[in-house]
Amino acid sequence: MNVAPLAAAFAGPTVPELQLAMTAAVGGLAAFAALSSAARAVRSSQPGAAQPQSAPFELGSEVLAGVLFAIGLGISGMTHPSKVAGFLTVGVPSWDASLPFVMGGAVMVAAIAYQGILRFKMMAKPLFTSGFCIPNSSVIDGRLLTGGVLFGAGWGLAGMCPGPAIVAALAGDPHVLAYLASMAGGMWLEHRLTAWQQQAQQAEQLARQAAMKAEQVAEAPAASAAVEVLSSAQPVQPVSAAVGRLKRVESQMG
Repeated sequence: MNVAPLAAAFAGPTVPELQLAMTAAVGGLAAFAALSSAARAVRSSQPGAAQPQSAPFELGSEVLAGVLFAIGLGISGMTHPSKVAGFLTVGVPSWDASLPFVMGGAVMVAAIAYQGILRFKMMAKPLFTSGFCIPNSSVIDGRLLTGGVLFGAGWGLAGMCPGPAIVAALAGDPHVLAYLASMAGGMWLEHRLTAWQQQAQQAEQLARQAAMKAEQVAEAPAASAAVEVLSSAQPVQPVSAAVGRLKRVESQMG
């Protein structure tokens, strides 16, 4: 009938949803504080004993963190491409502003935990690993900016990023599986290009070193010839005569 659908009205988070989010945030922070206190208590009670840092414990903690992250993505609806598309269509009546609340809530909880670790030293090190893996590079270069632009383009075109895509792949959607396959291909291509670039840089460096050595070898005979010319030009005969005169004087005095 050629009737365009009506745009959905903007719907912000309801009061129960906000209460649930605050409860989850407070619960997460409380769990973090309890775990950090328990870790300190274990280390203080056994200062000389070996701490459990085996691979199974580390793998189990990583699996638990991944499951928690996946549950958060599923509850917030971030596994649906329509959620991202609704946020990126700014200016329309159906604009969905829930995505910033999800990111803001995650950043708030993570920021408080990071500050507790870095500034207030709530945990000197993880319980099952040797240390925290905190990035220490703050360089903003062309590689970083190019990667950000490509990531944003792929996120806008597909409506999902790698994390939600892996969670959504459990449903067996062929579109999501194709997205993951393409993402893996892009990561492999980037790895190969980086390796080729490093090999080219190493080859160029070796070529420069070889050229410098060749120049040094070419300059060595010329320097030797110059030394020989200077040596042949020294007055050898007067020195020999002076030595002979000294010997005669010593014999007369003796």
